[in-house]
Amino acid sequence: MKQHSQKGLSRLERIEDIQSQFQISTISKLRYRRVLIIDDVVTTGSSIRALSQTLEQLGCQKVYAACLAGAQI
Repeated sequence: MKQHSQKGLSRLERIEDIQSQFQISTISKLRYRRVLIIDDVVTTGSSIRALSQTLEQLGCQKVYAACLAGAQI
């Protein structure tokens, strides 16, 4: 995944940008039932939401999220 800053983007721009960042790979035979996402800073929640949706498409039964800080927008 190519990472880049979302600083300066509007909420809508962040959501549209992050949805294209996660892709499903069916090459691996590993299947995860429970996944914990750890995010450094949550601004809009778009990263967690997009990754959660992708993980659910892979068959994850439970997706949990934790963050270290929340930003005010």
